[in-house]
Amino acid sequence: MNLLSAFLLDKIGLICEQIPPEEFEELTECAYEGLENKIPLGDHQSISIKEEYKMRIPRRFSAWMTSTVYEKMTRHCREYGFYNMPREGLFIPMMWVNRMKKGDQHQVHQHNNSLYSFSAYISCSNNDAPFFFMHSDHIEYLQINEHSCGNTLIFPSSLPHSVAMKTNDGERISVSGNIVFDWGLTM
Repeated sequence: MNLLSAFLLDKIGLICEQIPPEEFEELTECAYEGLENKIPLGDHQSISIKEEYKMRIPRRFSAWMTSTVYEKMTRHCREYGFYNMPREGLFIPMMWVNRMKKGDQHQVHQHNNSLYSFSAYISCSNNDAPFFFMHSDHIEYLQINEHSCGNTLIFPSSLPHSVAMKTNDGERISVSGNIVFDWGLTM
């Protein structure tokens, strides 16, 4: 875990992790497949970006993500009392791919009925639109740039967040999803 991750995890419950190469390759393939298929996510237009599509959940990436959450995130223990829960109960019910172009932005929202959410970066440019988190009485932002590619942000689903307006040329491709727990999967 890098210094930024340690600071943000302590402050707002967020971590940034580098996706292993094979899992990133699989995720990238599924993301571009989702962009090609163009199955609308169905979010309300007031919060959604223009190009936001459902995508297939990559098996290897999903296993890596749920293992990472199980090992590094503790909010489910402190806030929900999910102590000693088996890792097998964590799963990703749905994922979607986002394509942002100049002028696009994602309004403030949060993800209900989930423990954690994530945003993984497939393609970005320098000085891309920052990711904002609203916490207590202040706003934390993370600058997204070309070094963000291959990394994922993992954060509590209840944490309000947004993406500022993209002001530069080119496109940004990211993948998002939610992580939930189902006791039925552990029996």
